[in-house]
Amino acid sequence: MLTDLKYALRMLVKAPGFSAIAILILALGIGANTAIFSVVEGTLLRPLPFPHAERLVRVFEAQDEKGARSASMNLTDQTVQRWREFGRDIFDDIGAGTGGASTVGLRDDSPVQTVPAARISANFFPVLGLAPAQGRTFTLEEDRAGGPAVVIICDDFWRNDFNARRDVLGSSIMVDGQQRTIIGVMPKSFRHPYRASLWLPLALPAADVATANNHYLYGVGRLRPGVTAAQAEAAVRRMCAAINQSNPNPANPRAAYLPRLRESFVMDLRPKILVIIGAAFCAFLIAAANFAGLLLSRVVEREGEFALRTALGATRRRIVRQELVQALLLAVIGTAFGLLLALWATPALVAMSPEGADATGSAMREFDYTARLDLPVFAFAAGVMALTGLGFGLLPAARLTQRHVESQHAASPWLICYRRTGNRRGPVDREPNRHAILLETR
Repeated sequence: MLTDLKYALRMLVKAPGFSAIAILILALGIGANTAIFSVVEGTLLRPLPFPHAERLVRVFEAQDEKGARSASMNLTDQTVQRWREFGRDIFDDIGAGTGGASTVGLRDDSPVQTVPAARISANFFPVLGLAPAQGRTFTLEEDRAGGPAVVIICDDFWRNDFNARRDVLGSSIMVDGQQRTIIGVMPKSFRHPYRASLWLPLALPAADVATANNHYLYGVGRLRPGVTAAQAEAAVRRMCAAINQSNPNPANPRAAYLPRLRESFVMDLRPKILVIIGAAFCAFLIAAANFAGLLLSRVVEREGEFALRTALGATRRRIVRQELVQALLLAVIGTAFGLLLALWATPALVAMSPEGADATGSAMREFDYTARLDLPVFAFAAGVMALTGLGFGLLPAARLTQRHVESQHAASPWLICYRRTGNRRGPVDREPNRHAILLETR
């Protein structure tokens, strides 16, 4: 086997053009498709990192009774309060938030920086089912106007601005000119909603006619166990009808649009992503076909060599084994370069991936979705390319050793053959129109 491996290396070195093109095709076919499908897996398929995430829905209110997406809007503060009160048989709870930017300084006299911030209700993190990595979430007292000035920070802010200090809880920072006490640090990579670095109490105001048409709140709800999104939408329609009957108002919502929270991040991107998947798969098939054609042309080019080696005494088994080792070596080198390409391309594609439907961003940016290779996709791509190499590289070689040797003999004006004998010389068959040189070895 070591001899066959050395022979395969020599053959690849003797044909640098063929080797470079084959390795490039393998690397692009395996690496690029693995990177693309890894991003797709993180965007469409990977579940949200919350307990019972299938019960989480994005909550929109709609002005038509069908709850069509085209008529849906963010929530008003009045809608949040009413649906919490009257929808207890539909939702475990409804959290709300809004996004913006805040100026932050570690001290009164320190330089300030502007960071994305979210104001959220006290129940927002409990609705998601997520607890801070350190500290606690907001209390109801802190979520009222005039309540204690507190703040929760993200993991990156804790590491970069506080050098990952373990005693950060209880420290103070200046947020929008107000001194606030840090009460919690969120888990690594969590930035939801609005890719926030800071979270402040929302402190919803009391119902106010002046804000009845102000649809500024991002809503997320956790459905009660056993309630589907379709059942919840039907129940909300009945709830809205009852509210409108007791308190008629054209500004009141008529229904709700409740997509799964996971789905809400990609509902506008899904068609584009599916097109990308189709294009990537077609490119993969083209790469496999090109690799197969390259190997086939290489085998056809070496027909004379196979015939000559057979005439010199090489067995069919040895030729096929050497071609097998050469194909596997080529596949291993190409797969290694494909892995390097995928490791580089996957984070780059994540960084370039489009945002979601609104300012909430995308799931891969807001949750614990570090860029990672999809190993099953990588194994599938590498396996297909390896099988392509073996199929198109070995089957023609086997066919040549079985059927084409005779035709090569007939076409060659000179035939060089080995006659291995013992103590005596065997006869040499004579054939018309054939020049032969007999090399005898003892």
